[in-house]
Amino acid sequence: MWKAIIGLCICCLWVMGVQAQSPAGNGYHLIHLKGGSQIKGTILESSTSDTLRVLISGREEIALPRTIIRNTAYIQPNDLVLENGKLIKATGFYGTLGIGVNIAKASDGNNFKIGGLPGDVSFGYFFKPQLGIGVGASLLVIDRVYMPVYLELRSDLFRRSTSPHLYFKAGYGFDVQTNNDEFSSHSGGWSFQPGLDWRFALVEDLNLLLGFGYQFQYAERNRELWGGRRDRDEILYKRLTFRFSLLF
Repeated sequence: MWKAIIGLCICCLWVMGVQAQSPAGNGYHLIHLKGGSQIKGTILESSTSDTLRVLISGREEIALPRTIIRNTAYIQPNDLVLENGKLIKATGFYGTLGIGVNIAKASDGNNFKIGGLPGDVSFGYFFKPQLGIGVGASLLVIDRVYMPVYLELRSDLFRRSTSPHLYFKAGYGFDVQTNNDEFSSHSGGWSFQPGLDWRFALVEDLNLLLGFGYQFQYAERNRELWGGRRDRDEILYKRLTFRFSLLF
């Protein structure tokens, strides 16, 4: 289990590194004034503590008293600016970090169980707000510990600061627990999870995802019997997951 947790942490750090190393490109500053209007331009280094100097249209320089400015934001070329000034990722690389609570049931007749705090991390690329493709990994703790590694599809239904956010994950869940209890061996299998989140645009490229998904995880376990015979159990875990994630 500790190997799985360490592996998930490494994936998390790698995602952050990918985001940090993404080229900034030719972005611009968006200045939000207290009256509700906005100004696009480039904030100049000659700005002072009292005055913000902005280059607009590439040639005209203006000076704005800081007392009339609500906030400023740097807009990357792949950001989509909404009417309220919030940002969502229109195109470009993305990453997610999530945690949740699951309610699971196995096909071998086990009762429903409330799991711990399963975590997941993923990274990928948005070709447009309605289509993002990536890869990821998560931890699934029920009777045993599994680590699903998957491909995922993501889609925002609306270009708004709040929007339904669909995802589909499919891959293979590895059994990463070391002890085999009364069984001689355990193995994982295919894993699939559809889900629906509600996305909230927070600040700049940071979005909050709240929602739920339903995961299927196939597994096998083997028991050695007298006479060299082997008994194999096939198990299909099903879990309803309530998740909290950050999309950046």
